[in-house]
Amino acid sequence: MKLTTQNLSFSVAKRPLIHKVSLQIEEGEKVGLIGPNGSGKSTLLRLLSGLTKPSHGQIFLDDLPLRHYSRRHLAQLMSFVQQKSNTEDRIRAEDVVALGRTPWLRPFERWDEKHQSFVTDAFHQVGMWHKYDQLWHTLSGGNNNGCILLGH
Repeated sequence: MKLTTQNLSFSVAKRPLIHKVSLQIEEGEKVGLIGPNGSGKSTLLRLLSGLTKPSHGQIFLDDLPLRHYSRRHLAQLMSFVQQKSNTEDRIRAEDVVALGRTPWLRPFERWDEKHQSFVTDAFHQVGMWHKYDQLWHTLSGGNNNGCILLGH
């Protein structure tokens, strides 16, 4: 899977925040965004994930414009995890990861072992099994703004 932008721009109240960003992220590649507060890092992540529409330019996922994907299909291909949690609810890390299966559930489909195995595998793949039962709001976001995960 490849994520590409061409001349991506985004303005807020006619003030450019992102200006003509062109990039290409290949499958398996890890990219870090570095910059001061207010420089547009989180905005760029929201643009790349399709949560925010650009003022100008295009975003492509595997050479197809992001706007051509249905929201459901895009959610099956990409996840966006923000650093900050706005909840004090007693939701566990497992529950948050399980929410990532939502685009794969059909209406009225019951949660079953197949879906649970994806959640379990995800924790093992990233070496975070020890955080499985930890409350979401107690997890550290580190010093990042969030991340986009491609693939399922």
